[in-house]
Amino acid sequence: MRSSSRLEVPITEEHTYKVIIGRNVFKEVESALPENVKPCLAVVGEGVAKGARWVLKEASAVFPHWEILKDGEAAKDLSVALNIIRKLWELKADRWCALGVIAGGSLGDTASFAASVYMRGIPLIQFPTTLLAMIDSSLGGKTAVNFEGFKNVLGSFYHPWLVVDDLRFLDTLPDRVFKSSMAEAIKYGITLNPEFLKYLKDNSSKILARDDEYVSKVIAESVKTKLEVVRKDPRERKGVREVLNFGHTVGHALESASKFELLHGEAVALGMVVETLYAERVGACSSCYEALEGALSAYSLTQVKAPKMTIEEYKAMILKDKKRVGDRLRLPLLEGVGRWRLELVPLDEFVETTFKIMEEVFWSEDF
Repeated sequence: MRSSSRLEVPITEEHTYKVIIGRNVFKEVESALPENVKPCLAVVGEGVAKGARWVLKEASAVFPHWEILKDGEAAKDLSVALNIIRKLWELKADRWCALGVIAGGSLGDTASFAASVYMRGIPLIQFPTTLLAMIDSSLGGKTAVNFEGFKNVLGSFYHPWLVVDDLRFLDTLPDRVFKSSMAEAIKYGITLNPEFLKYLKDNSSKILARDDEYVSKVIAESVKTKLEVVRKDPRERKGVREVLNFGHTVGHALESASKFELLHGEAVALGMVVETLYAERVGACSSCYEALEGALSAYSLTQVKAPKMTIEEYKAMILKDKKRVGDRLRLPLLEGVGRWRLELVPLDEFVETTFKIMEEVFWSEDF
């Protein structure tokens, strides 16, 4: 009897996401693929290969060939993508050979980019190895590598044929990393799914204990919530996907100010606090912060310390934000729990107001 769960979420007329969630689910891969698609090559992050020794054995049972590659930010390089493409070429891989990527988000982005351009696109199977990758970066079809020292310059929209979320990867995830990943799930709840936000708060003890039933629910609800947004705006042209950036405008600035000592989820949690309080100050919503704080505190994310910076440093970071349009910012603004609108806000006013919020909430001696 299969103990896993399967989701099928259509996002375009041509593509339906297939997601397997469970424990020991590598063996279910071939049965989830069309008959004409055959696993060909798996690329495995070196950290995963060292930390989870069962991976190579089980990957070998699915893929006839595998390669261990560097992971982390160093993996987001065009040369790494070309190495994957070269290996596929050497294997004489055709358009029906599936490429698997068993890694976190960075190598996942690069391998996805390689899959999107080899033979104009071959089947891609994502095996995300962190909670953050399971609920966020393995979904949505964004692929990218860095170029000339700048992040995500080269990329494409290319969706995986299959996402395999094996819960065994989460067994060895450090507590800090696991908790920080929950910020993205909370983001889905506060902006789009009030029932999910309540579930996250009410069941935090079971989720933090990594109970398979409750963690599987977190992954499944995150998948469905994010992919519903992607379905409405698959190529990020309509403004609908902007909601997925909630908390990220301020969060990215804080992440940079910390010299990346903050984990991404921790920075997003802080960013959501500031952007929620900003929405309340401009009169867009009321009582939103109370709901957000309750969920964040359940995962100790209200205890994260924000790095200090000057307003000049902060403004310089906001000016580099991809959501800037001239002297304005495209901002997902909360109207209530589960409700938002896209607003063009004056950049200088946003910087001044949110910096004051950070002074009061993060850096005040009374806090």
